[in-house]
Amino acid sequence: MTCLGKRPLILGLLVALACVLGSTQAGAQDYDLVKAASAGDLPHVKAQLASGADPNQVDSSEIKGWTALMAAAGKGRITIAEVLLKAGANPNARNEYGGTALDVARANGYGHSAIVQLLQAAGGRGREDGRWRLGEIKIARAVEPLIAALKSPDGSVRREAASALGYLKDPRAVEPLTAALKDPVDTVRIRAVDALGEIKDSRAVEPLIAAFKDPDDVVRTRASGALEKIGAPAVQSLVAVLTDTDGGVRSRAARALERIGAPAVQPLIAALTDPDGGVRRQAAGVLEKIGAPAVEPLIAALKDPEGRARSPAVEALGEIRDPRAVEPLIAALKDSDWDVRKGATEALGKIGAPAVRPLLTALEDPDRGVRKRAAEALGGIKDPRAISALLASLRERDYAVIAGAATFFVARGEPDSEDALIEALAKFGDVNMARVLLNCGNSKLEAAADRWASGHGYRITSRDSLGGGLRWGGSR
Repeated sequence: MTCLGKRPLILGLLVALACVLGSTQAGAQDYDLVKAASAGDLPHVKAQLASGADPNQVDSSEIKGWTALMAAAGKGRITIAEVLLKAGANPNARNEYGGTALDVARANGYGHSAIVQLLQAAGGRGREDGRWRLGEIKIARAVEPLIAALKSPDGSVRREAASALGYLKDPRAVEPLTAALKDPVDTVRIRAVDALGEIKDSRAVEPLIAAFKDPDDVVRTRASGALEKIGAPAVQSLVAVLTDTDGGVRSRAARALERIGAPAVQPLIAALTDPDGGVRRQAAGVLEKIGAPAVEPLIAALKDPEGRARSPAVEALGEIRDPRAVEPLIAALKDSDWDVRKGATEALGKIGAPAVRPLLTALEDPDRGVRKRAAEALGGIKDPRAISALLASLRERDYAVIAGAATFFVARGEPDSEDALIEALAKFGDVNMARVLLNCGNSKLEAAADRWASGHGYRITSRDSLGGGLRWGGSR
């Protein structure tokens, strides 16, 4: 008997089950009635009924609750169904899967046929959505028929088989579903990806990552979601593909890691030491999005002996903006690596108000470099305490602080502050400060910046012609 032929309407997953049911073996008189109904043996059905067989007795040898009417409905045997109904067969009897004769008829491709009309006229009812999905039957013996259905010549059969296997979550389906990721029909691949995500077996990790390069965008997106469901077992492999040359692959891996969350943190922290700068940036970006669970590990990473690990760690902490990072970032203002010091300064500025008090303390540090960086951070925080402290440093002519907060002082345009800014540029300035002064619109400061640049071998072009930018007194 061929049970996997073409079906124009596959509303359910009785494909594999129909093979089992169509060849049901039973004992005694129930076996004869069911077998005769399935085979289309009308004389035998009539003879059994005439001899007193109960039209509602069931075959329980393999499928509990399987009736002769279901067998007839599954094969479209309308005449036999009529005979059984006239003899008193109950059209709403349900088998162990919860299906009625109407469900069986629909699932076997007779959704708009006379057999369905007959059953409905007799008061037959099916499931509300008109589907009888084998995947809703949580029994182990459905798995093997469903796996076999993945090889059906009918793409819709393969598609529904994959869905059902995902519902059953049986690990036996992992390898067959993995093979289905290469199915020529995109909807089959989509269902296979989803099913593997439901089963959550680590064997599916590498095939799902390979699906990041599937020609179908839905498959690629769903693969990321499936790996998220698999969780921790997928992390190391996902981190590894952050090196992939395909930006889409890296993006999908990053998205999955972000959603996996806390279990991905430590491997991502380890990736901060990767020699590939792109990997470090990707790892830091994911840690930023993971947020709070990554804060303590990122703080610990600030003590890594490699500056290339500390630098993305401070950047990530700045983006997360968790107050727990303030004190460690204050300490990082003394880091031996310029990028780390700069990143810590920017991170403290982003954290904002919670960082003000420790930064004010840092303004008193004997290390002029620390004072300069603390001032830079405070200059970006619009907090009355920060403003008051910076103006006091201007009055006291703390040139390290003035240089650090140059953008703050330019924006305020304090009267008679030009000489202090020029002296700060001479003592503690850098090319960034010179660029700010050269383009601020104050002729005195612009001339001083031009002289400084010439004396230090820099060529800084004025951006006045471009308009915009930081202007003298612009924040008043």
